[in-house]
Amino acid sequence: MTTAISVPFQIVPLIGLQWSGAGFLIQLNGNNSLSPVTIYASTNLFTWLLVYTNGPTNGPIDFLDSSATNYRARFYQIVEP
Repeated sequence: MTTAISVPFQIVPLIGLQWSGAGFLIQLNGNNSLSPVTIYASTNLFTWLLVYTNGPTNGPIDFLDSSATNYRARFYQIVEP
């Protein structure tokens, strides 16, 4: 085997979550070029509401749930078929 040197790279978290006065920001760092990603929200873990769908992309996905400011607690489910 021969020695190889790679270019520098950064390891980033798969999912970033951040609360702000504008809502709840979900950042998905990764490539989902094969299928769309959907995000569902719930306030009771029983009833889920589709809040975001994207088409195939080669870049990160940023979703700001501005409705999150209207709820005391909100849960999220991220699905990639």
